[in-house]
Amino acid sequence: MGKFFYLLMLAYKDYYPFGMPMPNRNLEGDYRYKFQGQEKDPETGMEAFELRLWDSRIGRWMSPDPFNEFFSPYIGMGNIPTIVFDPDGGRIIVGAKIGGQFVQYEYRQGKFYDLKTNSEIKGITNGFFATVKNALGQITNNDPNSYGASFINTLERGTDNYLIRELAGASNTLHNIVNIDPSKQIETYLTSGLKLSPFYITLAHELGHAYGNVHGESNKNQFWYNLGGTDVFKSEIYASTIENVIRKEQGLDLRKYYSHYTNTRQPYNPSLLLPNSLDIFRAPVFFNLNNSSGKERVLTPRFF
Repeated sequence: MGKFFYLLMLAYKDYYPFGMPMPNRNLEGDYRYKFQGQEKDPETGMEAFELRLWDSRIGRWMSPDPFNEFFSPYIGMGNIPTIVFDPDGGRIIVGAKIGGQFVQYEYRQGKFYDLKTNSEIKGITNGFFATVKNALGQITNNDPNSYGASFINTLERGTDNYLIRELAGASNTLHNIVNIDPSKQIETYLTSGLKLSPFYITLAHELGHAYGNVHGESNKNQFWYNLGGTDVFKSEIYASTIENVIRKEQGLDLRKYYSHYTNTRQPYNPSLLLPNSLDIFRAPVFFNLNNSSGKERVLTPRFF
């Protein structure tokens, strides 16, 4: 006789779109994470996002948005919490030299805005600003329900600023500053072999570094391996995971190795990313693969 096993449901909860629990459609358990992966504040019973409390009955924050001069304080998560996740209420800033002067604009929802007046900057059709704008749009795959869209929305609406700066020959990130050159060609070793990466994929990888650095998720000081005299750190696993999620979502070949030998063009085996990171696509949420504590930690955004 075969053995039979029964699954016991320990907890579940159904929500209205803004997070208020549906009556008689929940089973309380010990699981602490509720609407959008947030814990309840024990004193108020509200969802405790990183810097603010959320009242799910009326769908609004209980303290002003850090950028409330640009956003209505009555609107939370763009008024579409089933799509947008806003953990801490920042901005994506793009900077480049124009006419010898360094110019910065804020990127928001596919448009550029003046940092001081908040007025839309129109007529940008070429150059670095246009290239970055197109790349950020490609990351979202023009789908508001995509992981790419929720990732960009999280960067746009956090308290932290992220600067994408034009720098010749660069493709690196210093804390929250992405230095990048759209004309630089980056080869990555994929499941199909060594191929050139589209610029928007390279940008997504670097933005993954920036987010991980700001939020302490990336293990940027934890040594991984050395190749050709260059130390590589485990923050590359974090950024490559975000890159692979976007690749998977858009039907692109996945990045299998982080490094390869430049002379033989063969992969460097210690830099293997797959198949372990494939588990991220099977999970109901995206977990941080390089978390050394052994505890589950959720990659932003948390509503998947």
